[in-house]
Amino acid sequence: MPAEHPDETGPVSDNGVDNAADIRADAELVCRCVEGEVAAWEELYQGYHPRLLRSIEYILGPDNFDPNLVDEMAARVWHALVAEDGELLARFDARRGTRLSTFMRAVARDLIGRHFRAERRRRNRERESCRAASWCGVDEFDETEVSFSELRDSLTPNEREFLDQHLAEEVSDEVRGRSRSSANIRKLTSRICRKVRSLFWDGKHGETQPAPRVGLL
Repeated sequence: MPAEHPDETGPVSDNGVDNAADIRADAELVCRCVEGEVAAWEELYQGYHPRLLRSIEYILGPDNFDPNLVDEMAARVWHALVAEDGELLARFDARRGTRLSTFMRAVARDLIGRHFRAERRRRNRERESCRAASWCGVDEFDETEVSFSELRDSLTPNEREFLDQHLAEEVSDEVRGRSRSSANIRKLTSRICRKVRSLFWDGKHGETQPAPRVGLL
């Protein structure tokens, strides 16, 4: 179950002396890590990994809690801290008066935010892929191997603009309102649908591919 609150500050002190000493110890540990001391990295992991897991559980909340996702996000945090000889870890500034666990929690929050934004973009691409396939009469395709971005990459600029006019969810009024002749629409539809079918259609069916659904435009 997710933790009720992240453990960020360590032991509570009545006069703040212990906390200040902890912050100085954090700074010294960070310096040792950045200098490449293997034992310091091991000490950092042993001392802060449990707290990092609790922080990630707290950030995810009960609606998004998944033990596998918690472990994945923790791994990403450690990778980010270790990368480039500890360049990110070196940004920890003890003069701010916060513990290293708070710094690591901020890193985790940033990476978790990026993860969910990427997931939203992926789901949007999948929906657009389904719409593109359905638009061109392709009912069966392997969604795991094809993305909407692959289709867009295969199109000319003019074809991409036309596709956006009819499929994209967020298009400028200028682009959406641009008029085209019927002949131009038929031509672009035919060209795009050939490319859609080449990406989405499973050739093992041995069936005749349906004609483009120009009437849907």
